[in-house]
Amino acid sequence: MSVSSAIGKAVARVQSGYERLVLVVGPPGSGKSTALRRVADEHKWATINLSLNLAELMLELPVQQRPARALELMRRLLDERESDVVCLDNIELLFEPSLQLDPLGLLQSLSKQKTLVVAWPGRVTTDDAPRLVHAERSHPEYRNYPAQGLVLLSVSAE
Repeated sequence: MSVSSAIGKAVARVQSGYERLVLVVGPPGSGKSTALRRVADEHKWATINLSLNLAELMLELPVQQRPARALELMRRLLDERESDVVCLDNIELLFEPSLQLDPLGLLQSLSKQKTLVVAWPGRVTTDDAPRLVHAERSHPEYRNYPAQGLVLLSVSAE
């Protein structure tokens, strides 16, 4: 099954849930963005280049206000899209340490508003219990979350 069709099936599964979040997980160059664009075009879903659009909105704010206003600005970006399903690509800005955000928590909160399909840069580990990881442990943007209860589609580098 292609990544695009797996995304479509995953969205159908989460549509009736409280949190409607599908994470397409893989390293850079693995095809996450291509799959998101393909499935968004096929289903007429909106897409947002999150880092670009959020950065443009944040430029208007004093630096010290940016962390507190991030959720509000993201809600605005979603509200501007008429689609019930929104694909978020290039989410790297959410991991910026100066913003002091919890990227996964933020996405889960927003997924109560609209169904989100998110290209998550990172990997899923399966050592003991599955974990959703972004960056390496020594990197300032490192995040590590339990994967239990999350809808994850792993994409390998090609």
